[in-house]
Amino acid sequence: MGASGSGKTTLLNVLTATNLSKLSVRGSVLLNGQVVSPATMASLSSYIQQHDFDEPTTGLDSFMAQNIVQTLKTMASEGRTILCTIHQPSSHIFELFEHILLMADGRVAFMGKTG
Repeated sequence: MGASGSGKTTLLNVLTATNLSKLSVRGSVLLNGQVVSPATMASLSSYIQQHDFDEPTTGLDSFMAQNIVQTLKTMASEGRTILCTIHQPSSHIFELFEHILLMADGRVAFMGKTG
């Protein structure tokens, strides 16, 4: 979570090795403690990029937005890891998240359980 320009999309681009032509990136991406190549990450994951549909609740009313996030939470409870960006969730939607990473100015402001 974070304001526009806080670095949410850049973080997802780095994790998935997507749209990096304008970035200088150092380091490795780990998956379950193991270095993972961009090709391996692409074969194990799906990335819907930022447009009207990246952020999963963009353009939806509060009822539908809550249903989408609840569906993502159900998928996570079945063993999937779900990463999504969101600007301003309602309090009801925020309560559905168990872990959050708050970003500001390209840095992590908070990372942990929502409680």
